[in-house]
Amino acid sequence: MIFEFFVFFGVWWWLLIGAVIFIDIMFLEHDNGVGATISLIVFGALMFFFGSWNPFPWMAANPLWTIGTVLGYFVSGGVWSIVKWYFHCLNVRDKYNEVKEAFFEEHNITSGKVSSQLKSQWEERLRYNGFRDKSIAPRAIKHKATILMWMTHWPFSAVWTILNDPIRRVFMSIYAHLTGTLQKISDRLFANTEVEFDD
Repeated sequence: MIFEFFVFFGVWWWLLIGAVIFIDIMFLEHDNGVGATISLIVFGALMFFFGSWNPFPWMAANPLWTIGTVLGYFVSGGVWSIVKWYFHCLNVRDKYNEVKEAFFEEHNITSGKVSSQLKSQWEERLRYNGFRDKSIAPRAIKHKATILMWMTHWPFSAVWTILNDPIRRVFMSIYAHLTGTLQKISDRLFANTEVEFDD
């Protein structure tokens, strides 16, 4: 190390930890695995050159612990990728249902089926919202880079997903239950404000 600046559990150490967690999560949220990896490399370099962290002597003295930790990290990454994929599929399904509901309402479709006259518009709406494959269900083979990113950065991905997804779903559920009430308020307040035209 050059000099000890990021001392373990010191103020600057905690600030650095907080910064790298925040930056890594933001990169993961925007599917930027390269940026997330670079942020961890920079963190490791700062801790090595300006902190009290040098893991190599400990790793050499404890090879079994080192191997076990590495294997555990890989296994945890694989398990987390399954959990994260489940959440990802839920989000894609919810987005598709929102697009479908908006399209059906816009075109007064009550049968649950898109007519042949509206087929091209429906397909264009899907493409506009990111559904470019014939199959709506996400295909894992086409998300290789993203899944590997989840595996590699699983601690950060897990923390953000566990904090963000369930909370967001709770509020979305509350919103869905309140939509009718909110619309009634809007309709009542604007009942006599629209301009009427003589035939």
